[in-house]
Order: sequence, then C-alpha cells, then structure tokens
Amino acid sequence: MSKSTRLRSLLDIYRSNSGMRGPILKLLSATGYASVAGYGGMLILVRLYPETSFGLYDFVISIVGILTPFVSLRYEDTLMLADNDRDSAHSFLLALGLTLGLSLGLYLLLPFGDVFAAFFGDESIATWLWIIPPILIVIRYARISELWLSRSEQFGRVSRGQMTYTTTMTGIKIGGGFISTSPAGLLFGFLIGWVSAILVNLRRVIEGVSRALAEGVSLKKLKYLAIRYRRFPFFTMPASFVSMLSLRLPFLVLAYFFSLETVGYFGRAFNVLFVPLSLIVMMSWAVFWINPKHLAPQIGIATSAVFTLIAFQFSLGYTLPRISYLTQADVFVMGSMTLVFLAFGEAVLTGRLADKERLTLAQRIDRQARWLFPLAFVAVISWSFLA
Repeated sequence: MSKSTRLRSLLDIYRSNSGMRGPILKLLSATGYASVAGYGGMLILVRLYPETSFGLYDFVISIVGILTPFVSLRYEDTLMLADNDRDSAHSFLLALGLTLGLSLGLYLLLPFGDVFAAFFGDESIATWLWIIPPILIVIRYARISELWLSRSEQFGRVSRGQMTYTTTMTGIKIGGGFISTSPAGLLFGFLIGWVSAILVNLRRVIEGVSRALAEGVSLKKLKYLAIRYRRFPFFTMPASFVSMLSLRLPFLVLAYFFSLETVGYFGRAFNVLFVPLSLIVMMSWAVFWINPKHLAPQIGIATSAVFTLIAFQFSLGYTLPRISYLTQADVFVMGSMTLVFLAFGEAVLTGRLADKERLTLAQRIDRQARWLFPLAFVAVISWSFLA
C-alpha cells in the first residue's frame, strides 16, 4: 500500500462518524490541539499578567466550577439516555431552562458581594462577581450542545467547537494582556472563548432540536422527564459537586489564608500537573454512562484514557528533575493511574455481565461507580496533598 493510499485511508477513518476509531480520533485531536495551544499561550500570558490578576481569575473560575453542578441540576446528562430524539430535545430544554433561571438568580446575591469580598480580605473580588452568571450560562449551554451533537454522532462538530474555544480564548487573553494587565483580559477571554464555541455549532444545534420538536414543546413531557430522571439532582449532582470541590477548594482556602497573588502562583502549578491529570481521570468516568451492552465505545474511551495518562507520565518524567524519593505529585500520579485502570476494569466487567444477560447487575455497578469513583478521586487528592 502506497503512502498516499494509507494517508487517504487515515483521512477516511478520521472523517467517519461511525464505528469507534473516527470519533475517538476527532476528540483526541481536539484535546491535543487544546493542550498544545493552551500551554503555548501560557508561555506568553505569564509575561503579560501579574500573579494578582491570575489569582483573581483563578478565584472567579473556582467559584464558577463549584456552582456549575447546581445550575442545571445535571439534567443535561439525560440527553444521552432519552429513548428518542424528541425526549432528548425536551431534556435539552429542561437543562437549558434550569441553567438560565438558576444562573440569573445569582444576581439576587450581588448586593452581598462586598461582604463576600471582605470575608476573603480583597475588595477587588466584588468587582468581578457579576461575570459569574454569564460564564455559567455559556459553559452549561456549550456542554448541553456537545451532548446533543454527540447523541447524533456529530463528533467533528464537537471537536471544531473545542478548538474554536481554545483558539479564541487564548487569542483574546493575549490581546487583552497587551492592552491592560488587569484580570479583564483573562476573564473576558474565557467568556468569549465559550461564546465562540457555541456560535460555531449554534445553527446545527438549533436545526436538530427544532426537527425533534416539530410537534411542539410539551410541558407535560418536561415534567415527566424531570420526575423520571429525578435521581440525577440527588445522586449525580452531589458527585459532580464533590469532584469540582476537590479541584477548586484549594484556591478559595489560599485566598482566605494568604492572598490572590499566592492563588496566582498556585494556579500556574495547578495547570501544569493537576488539571491535565484530573481531566484524564474524569474522561475515564464516561464509561459509567454508556449502556453496558455497547462494549466497544466503553473500551475505546477507557483505553484512550490509559494511553493518554501513560503519555503524560512520560512527559512528566522528561520534564521534572530525577529524585530518590516519592513526592506528593508522584502519589497523585499513581493514584490517578490506579483509578483509570479500575475504570477500564469496570468497563470490561460490566460488558461481560451484559453479554451473559446479567444487564441489571451491570447497570447497578455502573450507577454505583458514578459516585464511588469521584469520592475515591477526592480521597486520592486528600492523601496526596493534605496528608
């Protein structure tokens, strides 16, 4: 086979939305581009903004991260579980409506912004609290749209949105840094980046949802779905909250006991090690939300997480100095790798149970894993950095 033939074959696989290899290649390419562009941009950003600006940015994003599970009550996860496109479209509207209502409701708390800022000992915090609701709205809408596109196997659109977000966000942050060293460039870059990701796929998402709702929106259907999937607010939302709290609580603690400058220094180190590893671990949790009968996608996601983690560990090995003892970072890496391999094993186990017509047991294991693994990850973080 000639090189040109092999290249065409690879391109055909990449363009394909069917099977396993095409979708995985699309999503991995977007993730790889986002990592390269994000870390490349960081080399410039650290020379444009002072640590206090990074600290305030990290503080605001931490508040956003902690609030994110609450604004939609995690009903967006039901898009993939709906029996048909009409039900999925109603889940789309349910999650979006909750996001808009609960996010805008946060403005009722703005009069207490000065009290909140005084608690952390920095008046500049109150200046930027107003931007939290819009950021919550665009982040959740982007996530809901990604799930809708994934349901219809439009993985290329999902990848395009992720790459647009990274490019726009990095560009605006850098451009803003040349104009002013305030956190405005960082925060608006983050917000506009998500808006750009939404706009790239907006027409396609609206067309798809409109087709699914050709018979009109049913309030009874919205109420039915809210009741049918009521376990998501009670189980999935707390698990997601615990996971985000484990990631973002250190920023708030540092802001309370030290200063935003300290938060800024911590945030840069956090982005180098903690964020990539956490994303890899959380990526492996996607296997818990896929029907156990569909073993191929589960194995594909779990394998991708394993290989990505191994590659990241090799990268760290070449970057960090060699020492003769275990560090907290080493413990965190080993704990993360253990959880990823356990998720892989869980996918194999539930797949085998489904093949042996023990689907009920497989689904029960998946449901338990959805909250056990986030709790285990919190334990790994606590053991690594707080013990």
